[in-house]
Amino acid sequence: MPPKTIPNPADDDSITILLAGPPERINAWFNKLQMDARFRVNTFSTDPQDLESKLGYNPEAILLDTSIFTGPEQVIQFLTKAQCAVYLILPREMKEESIAQIRDLPSTKGVFYGDVNLTEVSGRIFAEVKALRNQAPSLETPHSVLRRGQTMGGLRVITVWNRAGGVGKSTISAS
Repeated sequence: MPPKTIPNPADDDSITILLAGPPERINAWFNKLQMDARFRVNTFSTDPQDLESKLGYNPEAILLDTSIFTGPEQVIQFLTKAQCAVYLILPREMKEESIAQIRDLPSTKGVFYGDVNLTEVSGRIFAEVKALRNQAPSLETPHSVLRRGQTMGGLRVITVWNRAGGVGKSTISAS
């Protein structure tokens, strides 16, 4: 009997998405998206400060109901920090000049108003994020391709963590 293989998350084609907005809307979105194999909801947020802190989860997309923000300035401030594709649900009464500023930000990939058809929006998010993923340069270079003396490029992050103090974390990190 062949050994079982453990699926590699890197081979997964699903899009990691963060949901943000009022709790009732997030619950509806989550219930719909958890049944869709194209998406992995990696977290959700119901207030702007929590949302900003969860950018560290590195989602590929954010579906954001902007009603959790106090105004367009706060939305714009958040969008300048986001490094992923953001799809926004805006209130209908927002001023056109604010909407134009929001649309012009690089992280804004879609703007919707009021209640949205999540099936259509999720299809658009999936297609656009997959296209963005294909456009991005790959940071992975197979070791077999590297020639002697060459080094692998790209960002590498190594984390050293322990709850206990004085156990050598700084020494390991420096090495």
